[in-house]
Order: sequence, then structure tokens, then C-alpha cells
Amino acid sequence: MTMLLPTISKQLNGIIWRLEIDSFSDTIFLEVRSSDRQVSFTSIGLQAGVTKLDQYIMPERWLAGIEAVYNDILLIHNYQSENSPAHKGLTAVGSNEQVMWSNYSYGFDHLSVNGPVVFNMQLQPKNYL
Repeated sequence: MTMLLPTISKQLNGIIWRLEIDSFSDTIFLEVRSSDRQVSFTSIGLQAGVTKLDQYIMPERWLAGIEAVYNDILLIHNYQSENSPAHKGLTAVGSNEQVMWSNYSYGFDHLSVNGPVVFNMQLQPKNYL
């Protein structure tokens, strides 16, 4: 027998710029950008349709974006400058809107089965953590 999941309806203050699905927690994470140059982050549980992270705004209101999601944790990157697409720094935010850790020197490399793999952007060659 097919089980139908709930319909998800959520009013957002802008355009969905990026979305990521976390298969560990069955959660969808949304990056929403508005016309007043503000980015917010929302997460919704796909099983029950419950909003977990509701329009979370970083101290940097525009130069931030979703890097990856892992086990109900959102990794947010900053940009080096307004004129550059290069990423710099990482912040991990939990579903309770609590910043778990933040490091402006880290860069994201890839997502492994054990979690994110990052490196210190100030050191060469790369030393993965």
C-alpha cells in the first residue's frame, strides 16, 4: 500500500534561490533571497511537514549561502566579496537556530559519509579536517 506524505505549504519572503535535501533527517533546506538584499534559510521536515528552521538570518544578511546539509545541520558559506563568487568561511547551524560552530578560515571541500570535509584556506597544501 502506498503511503501519502503531507502536503507542504509555506509562505516565504522572497525567491527560493537554492534547495538541498538531507536524506539522513528527511529535511529540505531552502535558501531564500529577497529584493531588499537579504538571504534567509528555512528547513521543513518532509515526513510531517513541520518547519524546523524558520527564515533564519545570518549576521551577514546578503553574502551568504547554503554550502551543504548533513544530519539536520545546515552548513552556510560566506562570499569573499560582493564581486566574487569565491566562498570563504563556514558556519554550522542546527535546526533550533543555534550556531554550532563557525570558522571564517575554513573552506568546504566535499561531503563524505562521515560528514563534511573542510580545510584551512590559509594553509597550503590543503590539510583536510
